[in-house]
Amino acid sequence: MSVSVKRAGPVDHGLVSGFLLDLAREKSWQLPADLDRWDLITAKLINSDSWLFLLALEDEKPCGMAIMEFRFTPFDVRQSASIVAIVVSAERRGKGIGTTLVRDALRHAEMRGCFEVDIAIDHDDQSANFFRRFGFCEERLLLTRSIEADAE
Repeated sequence: MSVSVKRAGPVDHGLVSGFLLDLAREKSWQLPADLDRWDLITAKLINSDSWLFLLALEDEKPCGMAIMEFRFTPFDVRQSASIVAIVVSAERRGKGIGTTLVRDALRHAEMRGCFEVDIAIDHDDQSANFFRRFGFCEERLLLTRSIEADAE
């Protein structure tokens, strides 16, 4: 079976949403409380020029996805990009799909004239060596702060 990668557009909204929901269930992630709102936001992101969703398809069924965000800053007139996620379905891991998705994501960033692409991963994430193969390196310290939602 052959795997193809394509940029998801508005017509692919159902494929993207379905794949993300399947992944959330596979990983036992907490699903959004308001699935309709989440679905609407996902549709808006897919249709935005600031976001890129790449779908890896096998027999027209999603088996992987890359999600990137593009942005300008007040400090540079060129864009930068962040890889928000590279995900491959459990049964298709180790088949080169993640590699293909990262290469395609980097190609899109280069075509848009980005000066850098970053990805944030946890210190103990085993994917660090995978991303190092593409030239990613530890360059900055990313500090984050959680914001707790008000209890209703």
